[in-house]
Amino acid sequence: MPVLISFLICCILYSCDPLTGPQNDKFQVIKVDITETQIEKELVIKDVIPLETSDNCLIGYIKDVDLWNNRIIILDKHRSRSMFVFDTVGKLVSKTTLGKGPGEVVWPAAMSINKRDSTISMWDQGQKSIVEFDLNCNFIDSKPYPNLFMMDFFPVGIDTLLVYNIQGFTNSKGEKRLTTYSLYTEDISRAKNLEIFLEENKGAYNLMSPVDISSDQILFIAPLSYNICELIDDTYRIKYALDFGNAAISSEQWEKLSIDDLISLVHHSYENKVGSLLSVYSNKHILMITAAYGDYGITIFYSFNDKKTYSLKNYIDHGLLPPCNVWGMKENGCIYAIVDAEDFVRFNELTQRYDHLKITKNDNPILITFQIESLY
Repeated sequence: MPVLISFLICCILYSCDPLTGPQNDKFQVIKVDITETQIEKELVIKDVIPLETSDNCLIGYIKDVDLWNNRIIILDKHRSRSMFVFDTVGKLVSKTTLGKGPGEVVWPAAMSINKRDSTISMWDQGQKSIVEFDLNCNFIDSKPYPNLFMMDFFPVGIDTLLVYNIQGFTNSKGEKRLTTYSLYTEDISRAKNLEIFLEENKGAYNLMSPVDISSDQILFIAPLSYNICELIDDTYRIKYALDFGNAAISSEQWEKLSIDDLISLVHHSYENKVGSLLSVYSNKHILMITAAYGDYGITIFYSFNDKKTYSLKNYIDHGLLPPCNVWGMKENGCIYAIVDAEDFVRFNELTQRYDHLKITKNDNPILITFQIESLY
């Protein structure tokens, strides 16, 4: 999976100052043992949806995946530079087109689902505009923001965006730093920096899903402090701190080691250290995080019910699940993920459960949903 490997290498380059931001002693520490290989709970694959493959629908680098209101929405940032909308059986409904006319895009860099009105907002970095579509990819409106740059953005209220970006910042000591999250009003007239920093020359530009928005909380990751923060009004607090034990890279290592050495720690050495956090998802039953680790990354589930952690890697290693990238959870608690066609073909050779789907290694990726039953 060369695209995934290069993506994880890019994300490894994060370095975050664990001492910045609000300090408190009320956060929950979650211990994660990545060497644990036991499988205690049954995993059930619910849906296997091959995404249509045609000359008009070839997916390359996946920036984002969302499931909402019987639509599968995928943003391909580089190969096709398009947003694809599929139905629940994987048939292409529509896609965006390249250009500078109404509803056309030049460089789609991020997207977000506004669940209040079931619309899709896309950030077109090429035209410096937020372009709005309905769930059938029909153009609604476009608003230019010529002075804005966004790597990811999330609507967190009627008139507020939580934006992930990397920009220069000078602290109270006159030190120049790179900062990440900011709150903007939707007309971009006012901004507040949340002061979560990166080390200079070690910034990276891609996370998978750094923000999780539910009805009762907004969580986001502070990549290299292994912290998960909660947004409260216009500030934040640390809510969970992940303790990877000996597998964690220390703040001193992130500060002093070269980029090549950091990559080696996570991808190429016998130590197999855990790199940056890449995504967070939650509901009332589980907290789910993905981090850079090895060639494929690692997804960990923490059960609020039994206070234990479970690794998705164990199900993959036991042949119960193909290698996949997790992108979120459906309303019913099912987790959804994307599998490269080549990996799915190998998985089917072992299970022989999906011969009827006629998938080849050159097809578009496959979307799967699954559930770890007794976590609910």
